[in-house]
Amino acid sequence: MLCEDRFRRLLITGGASLVLSACTTLGPDYKTPQVPELAQWQPATKSMASGVSQSSYDQWWIQLNDPTLTMLVNEALRKNPDVKIAGLRLLESRAQLGIAESLLSPQATIGDGQVITGGQQHNDRYIASTNYGAGFNLGWEIDFWGKFKRGVESADASYFATLAQYDDIQVLMAAQVAQLYVNIRTLEARLQITRSNAKIQQRSLQITERLFLSGNSAELDVQQARTQYLSTLSSLPQLETSLRQSQNALSVLLARKPGPLPEMVDNTGVLPKGNLELVSELPADLLRRRPDVRAAERQLAAQSALIGVAETELYPSISLIGSVGISARNGGSSTLSWAAGPTFSWNLLDQGRLGNQVLVQDARFLQLHERYRDTVFQAAREVDDAAVAYAN
Repeated sequence: MLCEDRFRRLLITGGASLVLSACTTLGPDYKTPQVPELAQWQPATKSMASGVSQSSYDQWWIQLNDPTLTMLVNEALRKNPDVKIAGLRLLESRAQLGIAESLLSPQATIGDGQVITGGQQHNDRYIASTNYGAGFNLGWEIDFWGKFKRGVESADASYFATLAQYDDIQVLMAAQVAQLYVNIRTLEARLQITRSNAKIQQRSLQITERLFLSGNSAELDVQQARTQYLSTLSSLPQLETSLRQSQNALSVLLARKPGPLPEMVDNTGVLPKGNLELVSELPADLLRRRPDVRAAERQLAAQSALIGVAETELYPSISLIGSVGISARNGGSSTLSWAAGPTFSWNLLDQGRLGNQVLVQDARFLQLHERYRDTVFQAAREVDDAAVAYAN
């Protein structure tokens, strides 16, 4: 009898080891896609002088040598609501990853307890009794086909996609602040030039009128001088309106009330001075480091893992369940009960729906693949356009 029990235990242990060793991970193993069309591409500024380090591109606005601009960009990255929302989405995505990782452990633990008080009449005496009971159930679905592993893989890729989107928001925010800042300084300079021109043209009109009154100039000269002067004056309100609108837009980006920024009172009309080297010899991997490209690539990786998750639904699932309970009665003995064993389930009659679910996930992957390629092409175009425009 002892040998028989020992043989049974060895058989069960060996069978469990065989089942666990047979576990596999369904679905495609993701590899970063290549864009061969851009393998030899370099921005149009490749032939220009170089001298900017790799780290200079992380905070490119510092290269514009304007302390006020640097201060405003840093403030926007701290206070802008869109940046804060992106940061909160990052926390949400990290929590989703934690949920996916928790599924690798036992998934269901249910506890229950009860206390029942009663009594009975016996020989003119009332005898009270209390029954106690407690127990819990435990269930653990074995990741036989890699369902939970692929789920963690998808959640992990989604987290890094969200992280790249957070970086993308920061890049866009810095660009918007810099663009509005330069626009404000440009409008200030244009207003200074226009007001100066208006004074010169007003003086020219006065001289022309005196020459006309003295008979030394034609009336046409007076009319031309007056037209030029009034035309210059009429452009001032439009420039002032554009300036105020740009100031309001920049204030909102900084989470401030609309209006002029006190930091920009000094150096009115002075434009930032950047170096041409900032866009020369752009690193070959700069395109791949763009946050929008990284986000598109990580979204593709997340979708690839979901194909494996869908494929696991086509196969049976195996779970280990167990329960432990104890019951007792006051003044009496207690009873311990337990049960454990595997369960098996297979949605065998719904293979058509489950098979099409795999096709759905695969089609979404192909869509994201084309979107990734398009993102890379658009990024290359933007880099080239911006570099040429900045250089010129």
